[in-house]
Amino acid sequence: MILAGRYAEHRRWMIRSFSLIMAGVMLRVWVPLYYGLAGAGVVNFSFETAYAAIAWLCWVPNLLIARAAAGSACTRTAGERRGTRPGFPRTA
Repeated sequence: MILAGRYAEHRRWMIRSFSLIMAGVMLRVWVPLYYGLAGAGVVNFSFETAYAAIAWLCWVPNLLIARAAAGSACTRTAGERRGTRPGFPRTA
């Protein structure tokens, strides 16, 4: 996409990719949070039940935030609208 000059599309895919990569980080945030809440007696369901929810909480909210961010971050420059890149000749 970059070599073809489709910077906005590349930016959107990189934002999505980053959000999905962060799912592993979020897993490591949610699991200790569950153990802390379970230890305090706030939640009273098994780890297996919690892990089913945590598996979804790791990536779905990230992807929704990324979708909103990708929509707002994709303003194109004048060079991109013309189909040219600074310093590069226009290709057919």
